[in-house]
This record gives sequence, structure tokens and C-alpha cells, in this order.
Amino acid sequence: MPVRPLSELIPFGGSGAVQPPRAKYRFAEGSLWVSFAPFLGVQLRLSSWPDGLELYRQDLEGWVREEMDPQVLNVASVERLPGYHPVRRFAADIPEWARQSARRYVSWQLTVLRLLRHCPAARDLARGAPTLLWLFASAVDRRDVSMPRASHLLEHRRVEVLRWCAGEQASASTLRFLQKFVASYSRGELELLQRALSEPEVVAWFRHEPEVRVGDLRRVVLTPRLRRFRFFREAVAQGEERPELVTELPLVVRDVRRLGAALGRRDVSAVLDRCRTVANLRQLHDRWSDLVNLAAAERRLPDYVERYGSHEFPRAPLPGTESIVPVATVDELAAEGRELRHCVLAHAPAIFEGRAYVYRVLAPERATLEVAIQGSALTLAQLRGARNAKVSEETQEAVLRWLAG
Repeated sequence: MPVRPLSELIPFGGSGAVQPPRAKYRFAEGSLWVSFAPFLGVQLRLSSWPDGLELYRQDLEGWVREEMDPQVLNVASVERLPGYHPVRRFAADIPEWARQSARRYVSWQLTVLRLLRHCPAARDLARGAPTLLWLFASAVDRRDVSMPRASHLLEHRRVEVLRWCAGEQASASTLRFLQKFVASYSRGELELLQRALSEPEVVAWFRHEPEVRVGDLRRVVLTPRLRRFRFFREAVAQGEERPELVTELPLVVRDVRRLGAALGRRDVSAVLDRCRTVANLRQLHDRWSDLVNLAAAERRLPDYVERYGSHEFPRAPLPGTESIVPVATVDELAAEGRELRHCVLAHAPAIFEGRAYVYRVLAPERATLEVAIQGSALTLAQLRGARNAKVSEETQEAVLRWLAG
């Protein structure tokens, strides 16, 4: 029977097994035994620091060498255990300097400790490039690299170590980017960092930033179409205080492109490039929106009246309230578009034909609501604030309560 990989036997991500494993400390050899036998049919044996922190597992095939980090060791947690606990006794053999170096890492602590034990160059990384050491440890674990092989790899220059971890696109600039990364060293951060390192454009975006914060990096990685614009840098800088900015910007940019097309502009991208701030972008949007709405009103209002025979819409499918008011005429619909700077006037045919209805939302915040009509069923089609911005959860919930009757 082939030996199953540990990754199949221990399906957890650093937080513990399916149920708490049992641990024993063997005084004679200074090793730690961790049993998952009742749940997964496997037992681990970790040798002491003097013996190299070698990891073995025992299953139906007997004892086998294991390179994968089972994520069962956390220095900070171990230090809170009572002195008689087997894991605390085992950790006592690990030098204080090694424990201090490893405790910053939420994940791959055992691999880091093994690297510190076997590879002198790893100790230099722990002092001068801790994020690179963490990245290297995760790659060593993922690729089942032996400690002798890892020690050989760490003898190379740091940029070459980084290329081994992240790919040939890594450069000295990538290494400087990594040095600025402010990490708590969780698994989620590793996935984000690996994605960023695979995109030179992301690395270049942070070239002149003093530090790379996780939240900022996530916004830049997840919003590739905005990276080129100068106003995006302002939005990222304000991301912690105003997270809605980055969420709204793609909608505003899309709206500006659509408005530019409606105005026959061929220089929309160049105009967007000249917007230095979010305020500049919104001013551009409002200016073009006013022009489009004015032109649309002049062109469409007479057409709608001629086609449908009236300025007045059919009766609203639901009566309004003090804060949710039906838009009764095509003129009111045009005014709503001008006030909130969007193109709701284009929905007039759907209202005249009984497929939808539009309401002015006055509270908890100003917004425009479109209700879809299918027979007797009414559903929320769109709910947007000024410039098509997303509304708050409070507003969304208030509208849904009203719609539910």
C-alpha cells in the first residue's frame, strides 16, 4: 500500500486537527510525539532541537520521514502552556533566540525553526529579511524540500532566493518591495503576497511608497484596471478610513467612459489620466453627466410624450412613504437624473410599459430605486446613490422592508 501524503491525512490549516491531538514528551530522546491516531490514523514524532527537529510520521507503513509542516507548533501558544505540558517541555530545548525569531510568524513556524536550526543563512534572513524567510519557508514546505537542499539554496544571493520562491520575474525592485511589506504572516497574507509578486505592475505601483500595508496591497491587487490612474493612489491611501472609495471608483470610471461615448469624446482615457484626485474625477463625471442629461432630456422628452401620449407615468405599483416617493412624470424622472447625476431617464420606456417603476429614496440617504415588475411580483432591480454609488446596508434594508410590505 502506498504511503499517503500528510496533506491528505491532516486536513487543517494551522488551527488544529479535527479534534485535539494527544501529545507526549519522551525524556530519553527529547522528542515530541503527537498522536492523531483516533481520528486520522497517523502519529507524528518530532526530534529535539539538538537532533535537528526532524519530523517523522507513523501510519500503517511504519515510520516515514516527513517534510511537510503540519502547522501544530506555535511558539506564542506554547509559552502560555503550563510547565508540565509535553509541548512546553519539548520547546524548552529550543534556544530563546530561535523562539523569538519564529514567534512573529503565524504560519510555518516549525519550518522556520528547522531552517534556523540547519541553515546559518536563515538566521541572517530572520534578522534582515524576515518576510523573505517566511516566503522561503512556505515554498520549502509546499515543494517538500529537504533541509540540506534548503541550506544550499540559501547560500545564494537574496534576489536569487526570491526568484526561487516567486518566479523569474522577481528583481532587486521586488526584493525592496518585500522589505517594505508590513506583515502579520498569516496564510491569507501569503496568498495575497504571492499574487502580488507574480505581477511586476503591482510591485512597481509601490515603488515610491514608504511601506506596503496589507489592506493597500489587497486593493491594488484586486483593482487592476484602476492602477494606471493617479486618483487611485489617493483612494488607496484613504482606504482604511474610507473603504467605499475603492469600491465606488470602478463604477464612476465606467460611468465616465459611457458618458464620454455618449458625448462623442475620443479622448476619454486621456481625460481620465489627467484627473489627479478623486475630486477631479467626480467633477468630470458631474460635468459630463449634466451635459448628457440635458441633451437627453431635450431629445427624449418630446419623443416619450409623442410615443406614449403623456408626461405622466402609470400608477405606481406600490404606494410611497415619506422617505420613498414614486416618480410620477417623465419630467420628474429627468430631474432625478440631473440631481443624482445618473442616466435614469433612459428607464422611462420600461416605466411607461409597466416593466419597472422608479422611486426617489430620501432617507436614510438620498438614492434612486428601480423596482422590476413581472406580473404581480415586484423585485428590487437597482438601488444607487449619486453617481451610481453603492448605498449603505441601512438604506438597502429599509428599502427591502418597504418592498416586502
